[in-house]
Formats: sequence, structure tokens, C-alpha cells
Amino acid sequence: MSVVPHARGAPVRRTFQAIRQSGERGIVASLAEGNYRIGFAAARPFRGRFGYWTLARRARSPTIDTTAPSSPNPGELPLIDLLIRGTIPTMPDRPEATVPPILEADATERVRAIFDDIKATKSLTFVPRFWRVLATDPDHLDRVWTHLKATMHPTKPTQLTPLIREVIALAVSATNGCPYCVHSHTAAVRKLGLDAAGIGEVLGVVALFNATNALAHGYQIEPDVFAPRE
Repeated sequence: MSVVPHARGAPVRRTFQAIRQSGERGIVASLAEGNYRIGFAAARPFRGRFGYWTLARRARSPTIDTTAPSSPNPGELPLIDLLIRGTIPTMPDRPEATVPPILEADATERVRAIFDDIKATKSLTFVPRFWRVLATDPDHLDRVWTHLKATMHPTKPTQLTPLIREVIALAVSATNGCPYCVHSHTAAVRKLGLDAAGIGEVLGVVALFNATNALAHGYQIEPDVFAPRE
């Protein structure tokens, strides 16, 4: 997707026309009466510290139209994804995974039984994509689900509450940089009663100790605080 840099003093309309004439997918839908009607993406020039830049902003869906003022303050555009000058690459449509997930309707009897257990244990109406991908290897699916069920959904009382377990899972997922897991465990902690402020507290602790861990590791500091020996 090409974005034409806005030349100093050039009319806004000329920039939009140049982009529209590029013929590439997902740029400007139309420019009407001072408002930018946005289909998938639009570009907007503004005066910045380093001259005229172009803001590329994406709507949430190719089928959604939104409107924006003709002379916005860039800081007031919550949907802006990218601040660019020149060209940005087009990302191809991503597949669901590197292997095709198993559909519930196509599951074997063994896999379907595990799928049913996952939905019942997690109180879900569908099988999440993670498990449908693992189902391409039923033995692997069985091992991972058995381990996770025993760890996250124990049948005997333990010192860790379900919320604490999911908070730990969320913290690890954020640290490891796993978007799928972050979304999954964020949904789980919300379901267990943690609100947005609580999630902020969790991620604040995660960020703090990722930083202090890096400092301690970078300085190679010898431990001098130990848990008591029983």
C-alpha cells in the first residue's frame, strides 16, 4: 500500500487524488465536502516538526465507514495506526495458523471427546482455535489438554485461586509476547472478576519486574535475599 508524501503547499485534494489514482487496494474511498469518508484506510497530511507528514489510519473493518473532521488535531485521532513518510508494505491476509485448524464438525471421535471436555471445563460454547490447531496431532492435543486441565482446573483445593492462576498465566503471556495467549487469559481474568484497572495493575507489575530482572541480569548481581529453609 503506497502513501504519497504530501508536498509542501500542495492542496489536500491533490494528495488524495494521487493516492486514489495509484489503484492499490485499501486506500481512499472518497473525499466529500471537507470530510474524509474512510472505507479501509485513509491518508491525511499535517504539519509536523519535520515538515509535512502523512498519517495512515485504518478503520476497524473494510466494510465500516467513519468520518473525521477536515482539520483534525493529530493527537485526537484514536484510530491512527501508523505515522509514516513514504511507503508502507502491504501485509497479506494471515492464515489462521501455519496448519489448518480442525473444525469441530470434522473432528474424530477421540478429538471430539476432548473438544467437549474443553468446552465443559471452560464453560465455552465453542472450541478455541488453539485447541483446534493442536487437534491436527491428537496425541499432542491430549497431552497438552490433560496437563493444562490438571494445572489450571484442579479438582482438589489448592492455595492458588482460579484468578491467581489466570493472572500468572496473563503475566507470563505478556512477558513471552504471545498475543493469542494475552487475549485468552485477559478474557479469563475478566470472566473471573478482574476489571480494566486490575489488568492495568497486573501489567504494571509485569513491566516493572521485567525491567528489574533485566537490570539484575545485566549487572550479574549475586543473590543475597533467600527464602527461609524449612
